[in-house]
Amino acid sequence: MTTKSRKKRIVIWGAGGHGHVVADILLRLDDWQIAGFVDNVHAKGELVMGFPVLGDRGVLPALRADGVEALAVAIGDPAAHEELMGAADHLGFEQPALVHPFVSISSCARVGEGCVVCAGAIVGPQTDIRPGAILNSRASLDHDVVVGRCTHVAPGAIVCGYTSIGEGCWIGTGAVIRDHISIGNRTIIGAGATVLKDIPGGVTAYGIPAKIVERKA
Repeated sequence: MTTKSRKKRIVIWGAGGHGHVVADILLRLDDWQIAGFVDNVHAKGELVMGFPVLGDRGVLPALRADGVEALAVAIGDPAAHEELMGAADHLGFEQPALVHPFVSISSCARVGEGCVVCAGAIVGPQTDIRPGAILNSRASLDHDVVVGRCTHVAPGAIVCGYTSIGEGCWIGTGAVIRDHISIGNRTIIGAGATVLKDIPGGVTAYGIPAKIVERKA
C-alpha cells in the first residue's frame, strides 16, 4: 500500500494581483497547502481567493515556528521582491520555484528558487532563470537566455537567443529583445519597446527602437 505524501504548508507574501496569480499556480499543483496571505494593505482576517490574510510581515516568525515550511514572495516590483526574499531566507523559509502546469520549459533550462513561471510562458534550452525572477503570462525566452535575480519579464514579452538580462530589471509588457543583447542591472525596458542594441544598467529605455530616456542617479 502506498502512502500519499503530505502537502507542505506555504504562505504567500503579497495579496495583490500577483498574489492572486501565485495562489492560482499553487492551487493547480499537488505539493502545497496554502496557509494564507501575509500583507500590509489588506486587513487581518480578510479573505483573498478564499484564504485568510494572516497579518503583516510581523507574523512571519510565528508562522515559521508553527511549522509553515515555505513562503512565496508575490510582489512584482523587483527591488521589493529582492528585499522580501532576503527577509524570508533569514527566517528559514523554503522558497520553491513555482511553475504553472501550462508552460513549455526545456529539460535543459534552469529555474532558480523563488522563481514564478506563469501560464503560457515558453522557456528554451540552455536558458537560466536566476532565483526570484518572474516570467509572466505568455512571456517567451528563447535558447541560451540568462534572466537575472529578481528580474520581472512582463506578460507577452519576447526575449531572443543568447541575450543576458541583469538583476532587478523590469522588461515591460509586449517588449521584444533581439538576439545577442546585454541589458544591465536594474534597468527598465518600457512596454512595447523593441531592443536592438545593448542597454546599460540603471536606465529606463523604451520606444521602437528602444532609446534611453532616463538614467538613475
